[in-house]
Amino acid sequence: LTEVVSMPNHMNKISGDNYTFGEGENIYYAAISDGMGVGKKAHSESNIAIDLLEKFIEAKFDKEVALKTINSILMLKSNDEMCTTLDISMIDLYSGKLQLIKTGAPATFIKKKDRVEVINSQSLPVGILEDVDFNIYEEYLEDGDIIIMMSDGVLEANAKVDNTERWMKDLIAGIGSLNPKIIAEEIIKVASELTADENRDDMTVLVTKVWKTV
Repeated sequence: LTEVVSMPNHMNKISGDNYTFGEGENIYYAAISDGMGVGKKAHSESNIAIDLLEKFIEAKFDKEVALKTINSILMLKSNDEMCTTLDISMIDLYSGKLQLIKTGAPATFIKKKDRVEVINSQSLPVGILEDVDFNIYEEYLEDGDIIIMMSDGVLEANAKVDNTERWMKDLIAGIGSLNPKIIAEEIIKVASELTADENRDDMTVLVTKVWKTV
């Protein structure tokens, strides 16, 4: 089950963040793409990436081939500099294996029964280099795990701390609810309060809860 809360930056009504989630053959996926900058151009960049990603998942393309193709298309689409992050979670519905695929995306947080894990990446966004730069992280999920993905505008909302990932980890650990919608709403609420409702970047949070079926 995935819930989303998204808020454009205070200067634009159009968010540069796009997202998707759904079920493919034996997999469940969720993804965020954050276009460079804000407004219509950023929205267009991230929308192209998400649209292509959905098509590749439907066609059961190999992940590496799909990312390389998205990268090539973004590089060809415009003479202007055009790039976007991609943050993808893919869950094998039989084994419970999670794959996190990141190109330039911020950390993902996994809320477990007794702790919050932080998975981060040092890769570059797609559309910058001819050879796409991405990292893949894998682990097996447990019943009740909650995957929390976000665009960088959420983490950057707190300019008062040196380590924004640690701040977000503590914030997530302190949320008492296990309801994905409430978790997403609480994170956006705290982030927007910290920017005094003048968020300079778009903010999107995707929260996915997984559980075993008997």
